Amino acid sequence: MRYADGHIRRLLLMGAALVLILVLAACNYRFGGYREGQEGINTVSIPPFENRTRQIGIESFFTNDLVYEVGRGDRVSVVGPDRADAVVQGVIRDLDADTISRQNLNVSLERRVYVTIELFVKNRQGKQVWYYKLRDDEVYFVEGDKVSTEANLRDALAAISRRIAEKFHYRFTQAF
Repeated sequence: MRYADGHIRRLLLMGAALVLILVLAACNYRFGGYREGQEGINTVSIPPFENRTRQIGIESFFTNDLVYEVGRGDRVSVVGPDRADAVVQGVIRDLDADTISRQNLNVSLERRVYVTIELFVKNRQGKQVWYYKLRDDEVYFVEGDKVSTEANLRDALAAISRRIAEKFHYRFTQAF
């Protein structure tokens, strides 16, 4: 009798799952991140990011990586501002670093850098049709000299920049 009860339960669960799928399909439910306003955006312009941090020059990392990531995809093309359906604007809002390991009270061995980015997509009329805020982080080593530590920080920021560009591209184009 136990086998029959388990079998009946499985059949009921499968039936309920089938009904749920049919209901969701009938309601035109979409899994994923459909966002109103993305339809009709086939080309974008990406001007240089605005950098509101004290770290000079990082806006070029973020702008170039986003141009590369969007440009290598097949759903949206990067074009000049006069031919674009929309503009992708980026603002680097915040950059923080925390020590995560120490040799002693005064000597850091590793730090974690955090970057907060806001991305806005505006159509030709200037209306914001999409917004995305990201905070990402990366660990870097603190060396005995400042030049090496700065190089490690730059490498960490470059890694964050690549990940943010990938996340933006995926999230923005997943609805197409």
